[in-house]
Amino acid sequence: MGIIALIIALKPAKEQKPLVAQILNSNGKAWTDYKLVKQSNGSSSNVFPTTLSDIAAFRFSDDRQMGLIISSEGNVLASSDGGRTWFVSSRIPLVGEVIEGQFVANETITDLAINSNSSQVFVSTMLEGAELTNLYQLKDGKWTVNGGDYAGITALSSNGSWGVGGGGYFYQISQTGELLANRLPDWAENTTLYNVSNKGNELLLVGDYGLSVVSKDFGKSWSFTGVRTDL
Repeated sequence: MGIIALIIALKPAKEQKPLVAQILNSNGKAWTDYKLVKQSNGSSSNVFPTTLSDIAAFRFSDDRQMGLIISSEGNVLASSDGGRTWFVSSRIPLVGEVIEGQFVANETITDLAINSNSSQVFVSTMLEGAELTNLYQLKDGKWTVNGGDYAGITALSSNGSWGVGGGGYFYQISQTGELLANRLPDWAENTTLYNVSNKGNELLLVGDYGLSVVSKDFGKSWSFTGVRTDL
């Protein structure tokens, strides 16, 4: 009995295969294993295209079928089958400048929203130290942009109906991707907002200095709240 135990102890442990291609869904719900990325030349690979240098935004639709992975340079990978296969999609035309023949993006991609039926896709950006706000929308395989001279967008609600940014700005987003910019009262005019959630006609905004405020009338009036909330 002792000899058997010794043999088992000395037997090398079974080597586990590394997880080569698993990404945590930013919705926080599931791991996704991408196995095939179709390149523009028709070939396939189990790695990202060389044009995808990093991941700035990543999300799946509520039905887990449509997925987008976006790099900080605006390159896009898309999936229509729940992440089983990926293909290169059209690039987001970020504002930037050409230095020594190379494109240098000034805009920072901050968030990505896909609404429940996957009919609307929004990507928000901001430009550090500048009053520039752009919201990119994917329509028929092409990106369009709406924006204005505001304080950027730091986050979008999961359904893409609302956004928040610096200077106390919060934005209502129309079906066509247009921004209706609003600001919190004077007590938050210098506050950067970092997240927004909505449920029906209620809004929850959180930001600098532990700010947490709720509106029950689409942002017409506000009240302070603690961190415990069903929003």
